[in-house]
Amino acid sequence: MWAKSAAVATRKRHSFQRSSWAAPIATPTSKPFNQIGITTLCISGLSWANRHIRGKVIELIEGRLLPNDDTEFHAMMPGMDTVTLYRPVGPAELKLIEASGWREFPPRLPEQPIFYPVLNQEYAVQIARDWNAKESGSGFVTRFAIAADTFAKYKVETVGGAIHKELWVPAEELPAFNQAIIGKIEVVARFP
Repeated sequence: MWAKSAAVATRKRHSFQRSSWAAPIATPTSKPFNQIGITTLCISGLSWANRHIRGKVIELIEGRLLPNDDTEFHAMMPGMDTVTLYRPVGPAELKLIEASGWREFPPRLPEQPIFYPVLNQEYAVQIARDWNAKESGSGFVTRFAIAADTFAKYKVETVGGAIHKELWVPAEELPAFNQAIIGKIEVVARFP
């Protein structure tokens, strides 16, 4: 995992500056690295020649790097936590997401009063594979991060087993919800 490499390099090469400003990086334990004794990184102190690590650090600090299946960290802005959500979609909705520059979900249809991203990838895969793919020929799982304070405004509904959790966002509030998306929406699975 590159984040560990960056932290090790920080301690070994001392080419990064310590800073109280640098954006904290949440770990699987939800403790920022600077609270577990690893130096935080300051963008002005980057002098290390490794472009890959340097680029990832910049993405992290700017909040453009989203968590994925291999790493359970979040890029956070100072004072802002994020929550990762998933949205299973068909090809028509995916084209509209792409047309937005991967920044927002399209408005709901009149017969769709609720926008409901799901809380875990396993459930999103079930819907994309078993419903979207059968209905429209293909299904996709998208992943995105949302500001935690926005997430907290909406009700989480369990609609089946323990993994079947959805965030219920009223359709009329979708534009404001889209504004709280951190970074870009990305496709993480496709069916078939």
